[in-house]
Amino acid sequence: MKLNILDSQNDDNPLLALTLLIFGVLILSLQDALIKMMSSETTFWQLQFLRSICNIILLILIAYYTNGLKILFPIN
Repeated sequence: MKLNILDSQNDDNPLLALTLLIFGVLILSLQDALIKMMSSETTFWQLQFLRSICNIILLILIAYYTNGLKILFPIN
């Protein structure tokens, strides 16, 4: 199942915009809560590494389910 959220559209889609905004805020707040929970046990660099890995996985999943992994690589 491919989603077409990255294709150019002629009209506005407020429901999609609201959904993506809420999803983004949810992800950021979840990351913030996990960092606060883990900060007493790990170092800053370990937290940044885990956060980066999770963001990369999320980016790959979004790319895969929208236009394919080819959008992650530049043409030129």
